[in-house]
Amino acid sequence: MNKQIQKFKSLLLIIFISSFFSACSFSDPTYTLKLSSKDLQKNMEENFPIKRSVMFGSVSMVDPKIKLKEDSNRINTGLTFVYAAPFFTAQRGHIEISGKIYYKSNNKAFYVLNPKVEEMKYKDAAMSKMIPEPLVEMMSKMISEIFSQYAIYEVKGNSLKAKIFEKTLRKAEVKDGQLQLTFGIP
Repeated sequence: MNKQIQKFKSLLLIIFISSFFSACSFSDPTYTLKLSSKDLQKNMEENFPIKRSVMFGSVSMVDPKIKLKEDSNRINTGLTFVYAAPFFTAQRGHIEISGKIYYKSNNKAFYVLNPKVEEMKYKDAAMSKMIPEPLVEMMSKMISEIFSQYAIYEVKGNSLKAKIFEKTLRKAEVKDGQLQLTFGIP
């Protein structure tokens, strides 16, 4: 009986939301939610630091900084990395990546799709000039793995917000320096 009441309430909610969107406009009613870099930053920081074993050592990634550029439909993220190898001093550096936004409805989460290493440099400028291409390729592969596992934004639980995302999200894009989520009647 309790489950039937819950289903009925959910149905009423969907009807109410649909009616609300229909009343707002007669031609393809939509609503856009705008998220700033700061909104995404908090969720992203929960996943860091991340440490991975690599050939001849380990790489730790810390301090992610999300940037949403005004003239791009890509999410940019800066990360500090530390490469540590036995018998060598740990090398600290910075890596800039970019990728498209991707929404996985089964997780109710946004991910970076096909991240690309835009820039990689060590803190020591002389070392930055000697970064071998295989190291950049290894970092690109590792970053792709990391960003396919860790969401940049997640709608948690079975809240009303999560149900609305699941049922009515039409489009997610980076525009005017914000992540713009467009909702509408399915």
